[in-house]
Amino acid sequence: GGVGGKKKKALSDEDTISFAMDLVLRAKRKSVMPAEKARLVDDVVRVTKSDKVGGLRGLDDEGWKKLEIPLLARVYLKHLIMQSVSLTRQQLLECDFNSGLPFDWSAMQTKVSQLLTLGFARDEALEALVVTGNQQIEMAAQNSTNVCLLIGTTPSLNKLP
Repeated sequence: GGVGGKKKKALSDEDTISFAMDLVLRAKRKSVMPAEKARLVDDVVRVTKSDKVGGLRGLDDEGWKKLEIPLLARVYLKHLIMQSVSLTRQQLLECDFNSGLPFDWSAMQTKVSQLLTLGFARDEALEALVVTGNQQIEMAAQNSTNVCLLIGTTPSLNKLP
């Protein structure tokens, strides 16, 4: 886990600016009225031209300075964004599905191998198993297929001899 037992937080490009702002405000133990939070979110959306975290990743230092949000909130938000970039796919899954605590990836290895023989990529297989709680391989395969459909890819089916 994190330092001193703290849970890691990670943001994916598809997370909303509103969700990211919730993390910032919670971390800073700030309680703001919904209208104030909406103003902060609207300002970030105005600068990034996106309501998703992915828009923040494209900001250079000048872009970050254009955000009209409190300095501490800006610094913490930037830290969250940069921290998320450096996390591996497995660490992102741990953050999303296990409060940032490590999974026992070796316990999933057999099922990952089975999904790989069905033509799924390793990341798809790991995500499917995490989402299904490392349950039945059929459920994970179905979930992996659904993930592929959602993101517009197809499993690379193995060619039969």
